[in-house]
Amino acid sequence: TVSGQNSNNSIRVTDAFMSAVETDGDWRTYMRTNGQVCDTYKARDLWRKLERFERAGACYEQQWDAALAGEMFRESADLPRAAACFERGGRFADAAACWAETGDRAREAELLERAGDMLRAGQLLHGLGRTDDAIKVLQRVTPESADFTTASARLGEIFRARGQHSWPREGN
Repeated sequence: TVSGQNSNNSIRVTDAFMSAVETDGDWRTYMRTNGQVCDTYKARDLWRKLERFERAGACYEQQWDAALAGEMFRESADLPRAAACFERGGRFADAAACWAETGDRAREAELLERAGDMLRAGQLLHGLGRTDDAIKVLQRVTPESADFTTASARLGEIFRARGQHSWPREGN
């Protein structure tokens, strides 16, 4: 109806309810008139009924709200689609986390680098056997960064494993 178009059709979701969703616990609804238990539900089942995340994600995606679409797709467990939305929205760390959950470490490393997390990106690349790429990324950790000492140590390990105990001198 026209009168319902501008209404707020939201519900209040408490921390207690979200905790019950996380643990797949029971959730009780109560009568407003006398406070007695009306019904008991599995919290996760109720949560899924309250919001159809994938459909909501598609709606947000059509409205060009990449961040909210990404959140909805992540909740619906469509991680590649969530990652794509987060990436479009410039939320590279969130996109990387989605790829991490799917097991695509190379894509995760690429997006961590775009997010500016050079240490984690470099460590992932090194773990994938992409040592030259790892070196390039780890060398981008600045001395002002809290990660500089760890990145330097990782670079030292990589160079020692290659038999390079010092930087090559110019002209050699």
